[in-house]
Amino acid sequence: MSSRYFFSRVTEPVLIIHGTKDQSCDISWARATHQALQRNGVDVTYVEYPGAPHYMYGEWSDSIKQVDRFLTKNLG
Repeated sequence: MSSRYFFSRVTEPVLIIHGTKDQSCDISWARATHQALQRNGVDVTYVEYPGAPHYMYGEWSDSIKQVDRFLTKNLG
């Protein structure tokens, strides 16, 4: 069962952060999820880090800034 069947019920903004070299979850999942959320009219922010693995060692600091911006924007 996929959560994508329920994306039309999402009412809150969503943030997706993903590295293109994630060895735990292929980047295709993040891209497809982003597109499916958009098709369902969900306010979605998508951040992709080229070459980043699952733990985003080099990108960690920027990813935390992305989360801060997202929460500040959506929670005030």
